[in-house]
Amino acid sequence: MFGRFFEDKKAKSPSKSQTLKTCKAPKSRKLRMEHLEDRALLSVTPTEYAEIRELYSAFELSENMAEVNAIDLSAATTSAEVQAALDAAKATPQDDLIVFRATPEASSAHFDRTLTIDFDESVSGKLTLVSYGSALAQFSSAENAVFSVESGDARLGGFAFVGKENGATGNLDLTPVADGATLSVERSIYLKQSGGDGDLEERSAAVLNGATSANEASYSADFQVEGSTWGYVAGLTLSEAVELTAATHSFQTSTFFDANKTTRKEDDLLCWAATAANMLKYTGFDVGMTAQGIFDEFVSCFNNGAGNPRYAIEWFLTGYFRGGINEDATSLKDGAEGGGHYASANSGDEQPALAELDKIRVDNVEATLGDYQPANFNVWTGNVAESVNAVASAALALHNKAAVGIRFGWYPADNYETRKGGHVVTMWGYCYDSTQPNSSPTRYTDLIISCPDDQETKYDDPTQPIRYKTAIDWVDEQACYVFKDYDSDGKEGRGNSLVWGIIQNFYVLKSKDAMKTANAYVVTTTSDVVDPCDGVMSLREATLLATSRDTVTFDKSLKNKTITLSGTEIKLVNGVTIDASLLMNADGTPGITVDGGGESRVFYVTGGTESDPATFNGLTVAGGSASFGGGVYVDDETAVKFVDCTITGNEASSSGGGVYVDDNAQATFENCAITG
Repeated sequence: MFGRFFEDKKAKSPSKSQTLKTCKAPKSRKLRMEHLEDRALLSVTPTEYAEIRELYSAFELSENMAEVNAIDLSAATTSAEVQAALDAAKATPQDDLIVFRATPEASSAHFDRTLTIDFDESVSGKLTLVSYGSALAQFSSAENAVFSVESGDARLGGFAFVGKENGATGNLDLTPVADGATLSVERSIYLKQSGGDGDLEERSAAVLNGATSANEASYSADFQVEGSTWGYVAGLTLSEAVELTAATHSFQTSTFFDANKTTRKEDDLLCWAATAANMLKYTGFDVGMTAQGIFDEFVSCFNNGAGNPRYAIEWFLTGYFRGGINEDATSLKDGAEGGGHYASANSGDEQPALAELDKIRVDNVEATLGDYQPANFNVWTGNVAESVNAVASAALALHNKAAVGIRFGWYPADNYETRKGGHVVTMWGYCYDSTQPNSSPTRYTDLIISCPDDQETKYDDPTQPIRYKTAIDWVDEQACYVFKDYDSDGKEGRGNSLVWGIIQNFYVLKSKDAMKTANAYVVTTTSDVVDPCDGVMSLREATLLATSRDTVTFDKSLKNKTITLSGTEIKLVNGVTIDASLLMNADGTPGITVDGGGESRVFYVTGGTESDPATFNGLTVAGGSASFGGGVYVDDETAVKFVDCTITGNEASSSGGGVYVDDNAQATFENCAITG
């Protein structure tokens, strides 16, 4: 239904708190029409009911229409009318079907409050709400959440839910589900606006009416692809959101997040710079330029050669370029003028120390690159858990308004040791099989990307979309993810299936607003997982999202519990505070343990300054194993502080079983016990 944007598929993904379930056959009930006060009900005909059953076959509505209580509303309705329909359904013992008739003239409603679904299935049966007609029913709410499922078994089909996110993290849930309740969603899409002017009702109407954007708001969308496969895409313009809602065939609308190379030989190898330009524009580090304009600055300053988005972004922000990645690497042109658009007042030395190089100033706030650029997510490591976490971490970053670049290399399918070049593209979304566990390497099925080559004359093909839904496969023998559908020209489906693109790294740039406010990330699970759709927050997820202004805390339900890592260390790249002080026991011992399980180091700290150190408060660090610093490794030019911590039972084959402090690093300890 909606996948026509991304090739040949359909559309929606559940938000983190939603539960997918297989619908059971409805109970046998007699038809009973309920009056909604003075409202005259339209009639759902047997033919229409049969069409609804076929359209939403996953809901398994009864074949016998007489067994279902049908309530018919216009999609252009009010919150009072919808709540009255919900209350009427709750009052009957039958399974209930509320049908919202949607036409191009009447398909949108903006509710003045969140509508509550709260009923006892054993008394009131199952509840199904569907959109039916020549358009998609589109709902938004002044309170952002449109429907809140408090209890019972609810099913929603054929809707576009629209909301506006606030703050730096994309955590808006338009249909929250309480513990014990269930929600099944079919053929629906969740559109979430980030930035832009105008209130939600105005923007919602703009989506419906196909208005062009007068500002640079962007949209993300959760959508069902097919069956158990779900997807997510970010970075949509308003016009693209309109097309996605309307389920049209085209994906050719222009976007300000798609810089492209030209036929000029001077930029043929600068795919990494075009990707960096997209990432800078999308996250707000654009100093008023378009993505193409940012790319043109790179072209004017860099020689044609290999590179990576991370170093390009660092140069654009600080004015310093760390150098090339290999012998074919790019370099700055003589006399190049550019970069340094967010340089700190302290970063003017010709050869600054590493700590000075990492400083930037954003909206008059001093920060470090680590606040905005997490450590690269290395994918091809030979470690299955690390590879899966890398893909999941990139997905989590997109959900939280970050930009993601992908670097992959061309390798013959029968020779994984001979690299034949590489490519860098921008990641905008992903698809995943909801039936696969989040630890499975086959959970993620596709990545949605834009390619900096797609506007070059040699690749010019007006039938190709700007974004591509590109299948990824897991290859067990080499423990890697590959783009099998890419050939060595960098274009999907161009025929050379013997050359695979092996995914090597994800690069992440957080939103420029990430440091605008201090956030508290609350860890709610002992599982060491990264999954943007599971409804819980793990310690690994919290540390990926947090900046040096943020604090990571722990839910009280985790008191005296152990978080055992899944085989890879947790990296801290900024001065974040991990605070478990509220879980401390009466005897003064820590109330939470982070354990490496003997398979990896526990923490690797490569961020934190003397004035703003990375801080551990009230933790037990145990079970770590590495060459240096089995429990904690404190990297060069890094400052870290330990308060009320116990570090025990860790081992290192070379040095620093409990904690290893590198040269020029600083570590302070207050009321801590270290025994290994």
